[in-house]
Amino acid sequence: MATIEKRRNHSLDEAAAREQVENLAAKLKTKYGISYTWQGDSRVSIKGKGVTGSVDLAPGSVAVALDLALMLRPMKGQIAKAMEEQLAKKFP
Repeated sequence: MATIEKRRNHSLDEAAAREQVENLAAKLKTKYGISYTWQGDSRVSIKGKGVTGSVDLAPGSVAVALDLALMLRPMKGQIAKAMEEQLAKKFP
């Protein structure tokens, strides 16, 4: 599997950061059918057709790790760019 890992520092408090992760996960579910589950207060597991991963929240930072199946590998660059854009938008 191809892996994409991105980390971003932010200035949001814990509740606001959690809300942004929830909003982003809900958007992915609606748009791409990706399911997600919270594991505790700071980790979200993501699973969909051709992708698995997680979003981890820590004070002042968010980290996203995605494993792409073979069928999505050709789109790795596009997915990484879209991920960076969403992180920049949601986590100032």
